[in-house]
Amino acid sequence: MLKRFTLVFTAVLGIAGTLFSQGLGTIQGKIKDKGNGELLPFTSIIFEQGGIVKYKTESDFDGNYKVASVTPGLYNVKASNAGYKTKQINDFLVKSNIINFLDIDLDVSDGNVLETVEIVTYTVPLIDKDGGPSGGTVTRDQIAKMPGRSAQAIANTIGGVASKDGSGDITIRGARSDANYYFIDGVKVRGSTNLPKSAVEEISVITGGMPANYGDATGGIISITTRGPSSKFFGGIEYVTSGYKFGEKTYGLDHYGYNLVEGSVSGPLLMKKDSTGKKVKPLIGFFVSGNYSNIVDNRPFVTDQYILTDSTRADLLENPLRRNPITGTVLYNTDFLTSSDFRLVKYRYNAEAQSGSFAGKLDFSLGPQITLTFGGSGDFNKGRAYSYDNMLFNSSNNGMSRDYTVRAYGRFIQRFSNKQAEGEGKKKGISNAYYSLMVDYQRTSSKNYDPKHLDDIFKYGYVGRFTTYREKSYGLLMLPSGTGVLEHNGYRDTLVSFDPNPDFDGDGNSDNPNQDLAAITSQYYTFFTD
Repeated sequence: MLKRFTLVFTAVLGIAGTLFSQGLGTIQGKIKDKGNGELLPFTSIIFEQGGIVKYKTESDFDGNYKVASVTPGLYNVKASNAGYKTKQINDFLVKSNIINFLDIDLDVSDGNVLETVEIVTYTVPLIDKDGGPSGGTVTRDQIAKMPGRSAQAIANTIGGVASKDGSGDITIRGARSDANYYFIDGVKVRGSTNLPKSAVEEISVITGGMPANYGDATGGIISITTRGPSSKFFGGIEYVTSGYKFGEKTYGLDHYGYNLVEGSVSGPLLMKKDSTGKKVKPLIGFFVSGNYSNIVDNRPFVTDQYILTDSTRADLLENPLRRNPITGTVLYNTDFLTSSDFRLVKYRYNAEAQSGSFAGKLDFSLGPQITLTFGGSGDFNKGRAYSYDNMLFNSSNNGMSRDYTVRAYGRFIQRFSNKQAEGEGKKKGISNAYYSLMVDYQRTSSKNYDPKHLDDIFKYGYVGRFTTYREKSYGLLMLPSGTGVLEHNGYRDTLVSFDPNPDFDGDGNSDNPNQDLAAITSQYYTFFTD
């Protein structure tokens, strides 16, 4: 059994938006007059996600703006300035670990009392202006169209990333799989990275040009961002199946009985109300997602598999040995099996597995300059430890394996606005700076065991009780006078008896935990009674 937990406290100070917190990005751009191209100072820019205002800033005297430490994802950006029409850009994509540029041009207002809002949809550029590290980013919309459900499967679609083998591990530009680091919402992952597919907002893979905040990685970085809360309730459920198992037979599209159910729900927990009691904006929002899967065989053979028939296995357990009638030596009855003693099965017998994962997030609305988030995720895997040594004769005694990972974090970020005195062109105080405080906790555990013996180590390999009978032994000792005498020189075994059904646990009953092992020894005693 392996248990491990980690508690990490991190503090980050950023100045002028040049320092990235792990898993976060920066937004930067200019506000211009669409007609003459002049830069527009003191323009208000807000960033909404899920109907919630996440960030707010204002362009400086030169029409420039910058927002640091932004959670990756899709945002609706709204820019407004006196004398100009408000413009809204939908689905602006913010990527982690780079500066995301967004220049906005505004039309002069026509003076109508009911001003219209210009709404456009953001088009993702083919090449990022920032350059930054090499790699790629996969967004939620793209992930929803992919067949893979794991972070490794999705990361495998990025150039420079390849699957190592059937285990699911990946190699980035030839580096070993253990040289790659995973981050979930900026938290370095220790243990499993399994998450519900519906919980993933973005997966960013860095294959080269490693930023300083990932300086200890020698392979690649896979940074996962989970979805955040929404101002309105929404949810969904998904069910996937390939078939079902009844008894020892499976029915459906295949013989491997894959079943998965996944769901998510999000919405506000607490709303702010105006003077009339109307709910105007969420103060606390949540998002939770989880899944559970069960599969009869997760790594089927390319060919059919055979195992012993039930009757043959019962005979072997009762009579595992035979004597050669000519030489008298002992032979294993398994050496005399024929094809009629085996039966065909369509899947690896006794290889069932279950798994599940969850992710959740709480956002507290403390203003556009402050971010307070609590989140958590985890997963478990439990199933039979399939053994190729057991598959023909003893698959019913496959062991069990179980592991789980849980993690939780809290992050507080405060940004400083860059307000200026109008007409002076000088900044007041600190500009484009922020500080971030983060604490996280993680725990992993794994265990391999026999489902019958569990943690009772004295049952493993136990065959029965042996009782040894002894008597004194003597040797001839010659004295100086030439007289010989018998001297007691120790003890010798005269008999070793075997009890295949002793009282193992002291309850007064015969209860050998390993009858199949005891049968072999019992037959030896039957064959050689002398």
